[in-house]
Amino acid sequence: MACLLAFIALHLDMLVTARTAPSQSYHNPAERVMSTLNLGLQNVALDRESMRLGCR
Repeated sequence: MACLLAFIALHLDMLVTARTAPSQSYHNPAERVMSTLNLGLQNVALDRESMRLGCR
C-alpha cells in the first residue's frame, strides 16, 4: 500500500517493486531455480488450438 501511495504522491509514470519469497525461502535451492526459469519464460507465447464458442 505504501508503494501505491508513493506512486500517486510523486506523480510517477512507472513504479517497479521487487521482493523476495516469504520466510527467506531464497535459501531453498528449488525455489532459486524456479525464479531463473520464470525469467527464461518471460515473453513466451504457447501455441494452442482455438476454443469453441460455447467454452469461452
